[in-house]
Amino acid sequence: MAPQTTRPGSPVRLPPEDTRPNKIVNPNGPKYPYKIDPLPDGLQTYEEVVRDLRRLLGKEPGYFLVHGRDDEGYDVSTSIFNGAIVSAATAVVKPTNARQVSKTIRYCREHDLHLSVKAGGTGVHGQSIAGHIILDLALMTEITVSLPTPSAITLHESFSQLQLAPQRTSPKATAPVYLYKRNTGADDLSYSAELSQILSRDGSSGSGSSSGRSRSQGDSSTPPTSFESHNPYGGGRAKPQDVPRPIISTQSGSIFQYSGSASSLPSGSRTTYINPSPVTSTTFGFAPSPQSYSTPAFNPSTFDPTFGQPYTNCNPNPPTHTIVTFGAGTHSKLLDSTTARSPYGAFYVPTSAFPVGAGQFLLGGFGFLGRQHGLAMDNVVEAEVVLADGRIVWVGENGMASGEWAKGEDPEEFWWGLRGAGPALGVVTRYRAKAYYIPSVYAGNYIYVFDKATTPSLLRHVRDCIKGAPRALYANIIMTAGPPGAPAIVVIQMCYEGPRSEGDLYIQAIGSWEGGRPLFQDFSERSFERQQLAVEEVLKGGHGKKWYIKSDMIESLTDEGIDGTCARFDSVPDGCTWLCEFTGNGAVGDVADSCYPQSHRKAMFTVAALHQWAHDEPPALDTKCVVTAEAWINEVMRPVSVGGPLPCFLQSSTPEDVKPVYGKSYPRLLALKTKMDPEGFFCHSMFPRPHAPDEWGQLPPLTQARMRRAHAETERLRGKGKAGGSGGGRGGPGEGDGEGGEGDGKQGEEAGSEEDKMEVELKGTEVVAEAS
Repeated sequence: MAPQTTRPGSPVRLPPEDTRPNKIVNPNGPKYPYKIDPLPDGLQTYEEVVRDLRRLLGKEPGYFLVHGRDDEGYDVSTSIFNGAIVSAATAVVKPTNARQVSKTIRYCREHDLHLSVKAGGTGVHGQSIAGHIILDLALMTEITVSLPTPSAITLHESFSQLQLAPQRTSPKATAPVYLYKRNTGADDLSYSAELSQILSRDGSSGSGSSSGRSRSQGDSSTPPTSFESHNPYGGGRAKPQDVPRPIISTQSGSIFQYSGSASSLPSGSRTTYINPSPVTSTTFGFAPSPQSYSTPAFNPSTFDPTFGQPYTNCNPNPPTHTIVTFGAGTHSKLLDSTTARSPYGAFYVPTSAFPVGAGQFLLGGFGFLGRQHGLAMDNVVEAEVVLADGRIVWVGENGMASGEWAKGEDPEEFWWGLRGAGPALGVVTRYRAKAYYIPSVYAGNYIYVFDKATTPSLLRHVRDCIKGAPRALYANIIMTAGPPGAPAIVVIQMCYEGPRSEGDLYIQAIGSWEGGRPLFQDFSERSFERQQLAVEEVLKGGHGKKWYIKSDMIESLTDEGIDGTCARFDSVPDGCTWLCEFTGNGAVGDVADSCYPQSHRKAMFTVAALHQWAHDEPPALDTKCVVTAEAWINEVMRPVSVGGPLPCFLQSSTPEDVKPVYGKSYPRLLALKTKMDPEGFFCHSMFPRPHAPDEWGQLPPLTQARMRRAHAETERLRGKGKAGGSGGGRGGPGEGDGEGGEGDGKQGEEAGSEEDKMEVELKGTEVVAEAS
């Protein structure tokens, strides 16, 4: 994609709507629905925006934090999975920590620039690249794996300690950890082992640990941190001999002890495995040094774990779960390949079955572990969030909250809304989530030729076989059309979290269908990391193709639904896929403290039309790909819908599309959005903007009265702020190297005006919060 050029000195503006590259004109049917709406002109020129952001965020060795349209890296950051979407963003900001995100948000607010957030780019609607400024979180890929301990250091504490890190000259303890560093000036990644200081936590509860780099202008990184404390396998402190020694076995059967060698870990992240014992002479208190292992079957210099080579990482006495801290730029493949090599054994955070970015931890994330352990967002235990006005807060389960919360804001209410509608409330920069020990699974596929006459019988057979299955079983039905000249196929995917001796019962039950023989079957015990590639291998999603997605959650897969599905699928264009995932009777329905409602969590299946096609196809195919997806969901599945799809499948931010997704939770969620983001700053988040004054008639009478009082008070405070900024103001501390103090000149006026503005924003937030 060629960069969008701007004439020097011209204002920031987007091309007229009629000339946008993704605009599809089709007189015989609906227009292609995904497009980026034109944005208002900015207050500054393109050159001024890029210059200001670079000054604001500073420089960092090996990193380019701000990319203009003519810079290398701009094209990558402004591209997403759906190649039909073309961004005309003014600039891309690639932060490495929450403070840089906060500065970017404040800058966008000050200059009336729209901000969009990209955390992977697998969403096909294009909202992640729709703003003037794209906040690309791709550099935030730090990963830490640690044991759960009651005294674990929080994300806020790790953030605070790292602000003091440059001043610490004599840390109480040091230990080698493995970090991943990017090659200076290059897009590719390489890894290297480095020593990183372990920051001590004062008190008798233990010592904290963290990894980091030096920053310019006082900005410190916010890498994940975990805390060494009590022995999870018994009382008191852990000793090296108390902790089970993990074993990794290669395909050839040879065995070696996990050493923590940097070359056996995935590139693309900075990873720290925290030593569970107080012994700091090696990276892992129970593992040998990197130089002490040897195995003829394993060559660290050529091993690439990201391709899922079969091996197991076993632990005879694993902990119930581990805690994984990771940056918001971490995609699921990188997360899996890192946690699979944990010194505690092969652990995995539940994620979507199809590789996606970290947005799934805010909007859903159902995959092979979903029935057993819940959605990806259900396993988040803590988050670091930058709010709409730039404040940084930390929030988590069991009422954990810290940071710059304003008066009247309820962190527990925010935690309720974050897991289900997070992008509408803030920018999450770091997550903590549970990971579960899964040394292997029994899984594979049955593949049948689609037959309009017999396939309905096959689908009924599969439905009846799995409806009473235990939570350890995942199953889906994938129907894929084409390619040209080839028959459509039906794939039955199954994954049992356990040994073959337990899972084979369900595999044989599916295989007992008497309506025909499968073309292919490939069930075996395998690493879960390898299984995670299964849906991707079947869908063979084309990055850069044109995409359209339509989804829903349904109460049951009825006979009528099956018949209607098979009757319509016969006419679906080549390359299009329909998916039915079995979600019912599992852990998804156990969660009650999330804005995604119980009525939807009790659904038995999620269904999705995943349509992809080439850009050079005739306009008639655009119409057919959109219409067939809409018709299947709206006409065949809608009668048994629970209301709407998982939030991650939302393709529109209109109230009529968003309300059904959240059901009874929607009014409460809208009130939370109004409290936390009253001006709708996060407008590219698949959620309606807060009600404008002329729309308050839709709200309950008491809420209307409160909103009107809050609006009047906010406007009064804004007027006061403007008046206060016109004269000599208070001298305030400057950003970076600026000077502060009492002043009666231009500097004092600007500083006073800025302080008044911040005061108005804070008070306005408090007023709206109390009113809501």
